[in-house]
Amino acid sequence: MMQLSKKGDWLFVVGVTLFLLLVLLWPLRYQVSNTDELPDPVGAMQLTRDTPSTDIHMYSARPLAGISFWTVEDPNVDKDTLVEISVTDSHTGTVVLVQTEEFKRVFDNEERKLTFTFSTLRAVETQEYLVKLRLPNASANESLSIRGPLANADDPTSLRLVAEPLEKRSLLSVLHTKLYSTSVDGEDVYYYWLRGGMVAKGENPYRCATDDTCTHHKNPGHFPLFYLLSAVSQKAGLHDFTDWIAFWRPIFLGSYVAIGVILFWTLLQRRQYELAVFALFFWLFNRWSMYVIRVAHVDFIALLFLTLSVVLFEKKRYWSAFLFGISLGIKQVAIFLAPLYIILVWVQAEKEKRWKVVLSSVAIMALVPLVASIPFLLDNPQGVVKGLLFSASRSSEANIGAPPLVSLLQINGSVGIAPMAFLMILVYLAAYRKQLPLSVAGLGIMLVFIAFNTVLFNQYFLWFVPFLPLALAELKSRLK
Repeated sequence: MMQLSKKGDWLFVVGVTLFLLLVLLWPLRYQVSNTDELPDPVGAMQLTRDTPSTDIHMYSARPLAGISFWTVEDPNVDKDTLVEISVTDSHTGTVVLVQTEEFKRVFDNEERKLTFTFSTLRAVETQEYLVKLRLPNASANESLSIRGPLANADDPTSLRLVAEPLEKRSLLSVLHTKLYSTSVDGEDVYYYWLRGGMVAKGENPYRCATDDTCTHHKNPGHFPLFYLLSAVSQKAGLHDFTDWIAFWRPIFLGSYVAIGVILFWTLLQRRQYELAVFALFFWLFNRWSMYVIRVAHVDFIALLFLTLSVVLFEKKRYWSAFLFGISLGIKQVAIFLAPLYIILVWVQAEKEKRWKVVLSSVAIMALVPLVASIPFLLDNPQGVVKGLLFSASRSSEANIGAPPLVSLLQINGSVGIAPMAFLMILVYLAAYRKQLPLSVAGLGIMLVFIAFNTVLFNQYFLWFVPFLPLALAELKSRLK
């Protein structure tokens, strides 16, 4: 464990912690929904100089910092025409806001949206406001159509009628609402629950791979460690998927936070302060971390053990191998790093002990995936092998709109991995020649995997992220 011996080190940690909390808790203007989330309007309100909008009911559970209106068609309003908004507290009848702006200052032509921002109106509880919009100095031929009442207008807990509030919310609150609290029905994590339930009942989840009866063609393509953990949690009473994901989601989130702490702490130990901050914020707020939080994949747990393995490789070789094996047992995305581990163990070991050290490391790496797989291998070895090879044999159509080279060339089958294998071999050779340390070579391997694997999903991008700051730190150390 690192010892922070200097007063400046402690001040740095405290400062970064406070800055992170400030980023997470600072109130920001936040639009509750957008036009893509709104159902089709069932009518429209036509505004003219003499016909303002009727009172529009709007609800806000947090401090109100703005209001947006959506137009139904291109507005017939001059850019200098004044637009006035008034907001009334529906409970007291008090007018709490009157604001007049030029049309050009509040209209977004691309989104066809009027947006007024103002000093925060604080709501004690869910606050009902009556909003009125008018064109006080419009000419006789000017008019503005805004979205009419929505289909569910009578439900006060539903989306707003015409106006949408801009609330003051912290980043932490937004992330909780938009990512952590979203439904994951239909996401891949559901199948971990499903297969865990099969294991809990004494069934082999890999059996369906032999007869193509896997649910929705979702083959069990990973080692069974998390299936076993899922089964244990279901045996403990978490039978329903809702209860199960409510238990596991905080564990996924805790793993996500732990990875950021490990990266920060590791680089702080090297006195690479700027990279420590970079690593923390890059990991916490990159788009792929955000995506995995939303869909609640198991990648964070697997990446936690992988990150620990990389960090401990130089000083705790066998612990590093063991942690790497746990990562593979949960999700074997990092399987292409296994040759890299073996090569680096070989070149760094004493000549007379190389075979012993390498074989010991391989055995330790394989221990967890193998032990977890034994019951299923004994029951149906063909199903396990076919399931684990599913990722290598699946269609290259799963590529999020970025087809690999082999797909463009219409190359199918195992030959499709040839470009990826060629580039990975070059990285392995560079590591063998002691040109690349684990963090840099690992970054290269994961980037090759992302760029050339026959299939590509959003969560795959996450797997290079921990390597980037570690590789930058290693390169910086070598440049000194």
